[in-house]
Parts: sequence; C-alpha cells; structure tokens
Amino acid sequence: DSLKDLLSNKEEYLMLATNIYGDKPDLKSQQEISVMVKRKEAVLELIKIPIFDFSRMKSSDSTIYAGILMFRKPDKNQLIIINDGNQVDKIVNTIYQNSQKYQLKESMSYETMWRPFENELEKTKRIFISNDGAYHKINLQTLMNPDGTYLMDRFQFINVPSVNSIEDYRQTISLRKLNGRSNEIVVIGNPIFNFQMDSTGTRGSQYSNLPGTEEEVKSIVGLFRTRSGYNANSLTQEQASELNLKQIKSPLILHIATHGYFDVNSAKKDPLLGSGLLLNGAGDSFNSSIEKWTELDDDGI
Repeated sequence: DSLKDLLSNKEEYLMLATNIYGDKPDLKSQQEISVMVKRKEAVLELIKIPIFDFSRMKSSDSTIYAGILMFRKPDKNQLIIINDGNQVDKIVNTIYQNSQKYQLKESMSYETMWRPFENELEKTKRIFISNDGAYHKINLQTLMNPDGTYLMDRFQFINVPSVNSIEDYRQTISLRKLNGRSNEIVVIGNPIFNFQMDSTGTRGSQYSNLPGTEEEVKSIVGLFRTRSGYNANSLTQEQASELNLKQIKSPLILHIATHGYFDVNSAKKDPLLGSGLLLNGAGDSFNSSIEKWTELDDDGI
C-alpha cells in the first residue's frame, strides 16, 4: 500500500507539473462549499495523511485519516480525526474484504470506519463523499451497524472525485428523493444472445445461454422484496437489452449477470473500447455470416 500511495502522489505531482488537464481546478473554500449544500445533505472529504517523524525528519509508516464534514450552515462544519490510519487499512484488507468474499456479517468495519462520523450526521440523508486511501476499496453502503442495519438504509451516498464538483454532479445525475437513499434495485440476466437462425438452421453462437443467471436474478429480487422500502425490478430474456439498460437512471444497485468480452485489436486502438458486456442480440452482431439484427444502437454490445 505504501508503494501505491507513493505512485499516487507522484502521479498527482506530474499532472500538476505538466498541466495535462488544462487549467488548475477552481478550488472552493468551506464557506463556498456550504452554499452548495442543501437541507438534509452533508459533504465529507476524506484525506489519508502520513505522520511526520521529526526525529528522523521524514514521513513515518503511520497514518491518520482526516474527515472534513461540511453542512449547509458553516458553523456546523467539523474536522474529525481517526488517529490509527494503519488500523483502518488493516480492517479493510482483512475483515471487510473477507466479509464480502464469504458473505459474513460483521460490524467491526462500521465501528472503525464510520462510527467517528455518526453523531454529526443525525439529520443527514444524502452525503457527497470524496474518498481517499482505504475508503476507495469499500462500498460504504455495505457497512453493517451492530443493530443489524446497513448504511444504505440510512444514507444516499454520492461519490465525487472532488468536493468542488458537487454542482456538476447535480446537473449530470438523477438524484432520488431524500428518503435516506435511492430505493431502486435493477437486476439484469439471461439475455437472448441470438434471435436469428444461421445457415445451419440453429441459433449458433460462441456465447452460450445463461439460464442460471435468471435464477440468480429471481433470488436477488426476492431478497429485496422481503425488505420494506425497496423497489426491485428485473430485466431478463427479451427485456435484457442494451436499450433498456441505457434508460436506467441512477439506481441504488445495478446488478448485471451476463457474458463479457475482450478484444485485443480494439484495445490497442482505444483501451476503453476493448471490453464490454453482452446483452440481447450480441451473438447476432458478432456473427459475420448473418446481417446485424438491428442497425440501431441497440446491438447488444
């Protein structure tokens, strides 16, 4: 992790030195940020800070996490320090990751990473958050309180690269009502990869159907429908289309169970175009022996 931090710092230095992204960002004061904050909202900027060892005149291996909480009223702004940053990193790399991998319930991650902020957020429903360090590796919504509730039951988290960009995010994403979170769950699975017959009279494709993912979809939707306050919907078979996916607006959870692909040649030209997900009709689009099943943007790739 220390090597990652070093590389991250060097990357930031190079970006500033080369001015690769153009003009320097318009940095805002806490008072200016508070003006952008609305009722029942808060802004949390997390910063991982190495502790300086004055006896050796160099940074030590120890760290702290500083959380700057900003509200609509600037006089409520708080600086909260988590003194043992190394413990935070350890919890994330062991307990939290194992709980996600093995589907274990644990509240130690909550106690270590969120409890210090809890008392200041009693009336807050939406949090714009700029993460740092180990907080990049977790989904705060999945942290479980000792009483068995999750942060997703209380807050709507909006991750932002910088607290200076809150207004930009308001204009580009669809924010849900402040009932503590977005309540929409969308689960996609078991697309129909081939609609057309090939020359052999079969729906041939290098991509096999995924009937097991339909059972996965039903299981996830059923799980959320047993909990009040969630609106869980599924898109399978004919409904599992690229067009329907593009019409989804900022759900709390978007779960897609399908095939993916990686194309080396496309990746050489543009790494962002070298991989993707496959939905309805993707097999037809990849099959050169037949015409694409549609000329629209809904080709399933």
